[in-house]
Amino acid sequence: MLMVFCRKCITTCNEGICYLLCCRRVDEFFSATLLSSTREKLMITKILVPLAFSKYSKGILRFAADLAAATGAELLVANVINQRSLEAVNKITSFGYKVDVEHYVETIKAERREELKKIMGELMLTEEKLTHTFCIGDPANELLKVVIDQNVDVVVMGVKAHDFSHIFTGSVAEKMFQKCPVTVISYRDEEISDKLRRKIIRHLGNED
Repeated sequence: MLMVFCRKCITTCNEGICYLLCCRRVDEFFSATLLSSTREKLMITKILVPLAFSKYSKGILRFAADLAAATGAELLVANVINQRSLEAVNKITSFGYKVDVEHYVETIKAERREELKKIMGELMLTEEKLTHTFCIGDPANELLKVVIDQNVDVVVMGVKAHDFSHIFTGSVAEKMFQKCPVTVISYRDEEISDKLRRKIIRHLGNED
């Protein structure tokens, strides 16, 4: 396989065609020559989408939905309530404040269901196209359990964007990339993609 470095998009391309950064939508990605020659070999039946309901969640879910449409896969959205948050609530309770942990969890679930419903509405996704699950515990560990228990084939998730020099360090994404037994797709929206491109261009300029 001929590998060509494409300076236009600052990525590694196959036969001069960029399959990742030039293709803004995943349906374009799947119409590329690379996939069309191997599509029969792909067995993607379930896609896990961990959402933290950040400003990037809509883009992540859109990308995953396009991937699901292209492969006929089922979408599974997972949201993890961090055990540390519950421990903090319990600590507040120990100080005499009236905080019900069970009520706190149910409130969080209700709020996040509404957030997901809003995003689904904006993307015109129906409930028939995806399922949603809540987990409580360490985010990475809980997501890995979902991957195994639900027979997930691919995980689509975002990354933290505030510090590109340590983009995976100590993050849930880092643990997923290290330990996940299935393919993990790291989603970048245009904002993150542009920042990374500029950083690489500056680096290439310093080498000249």
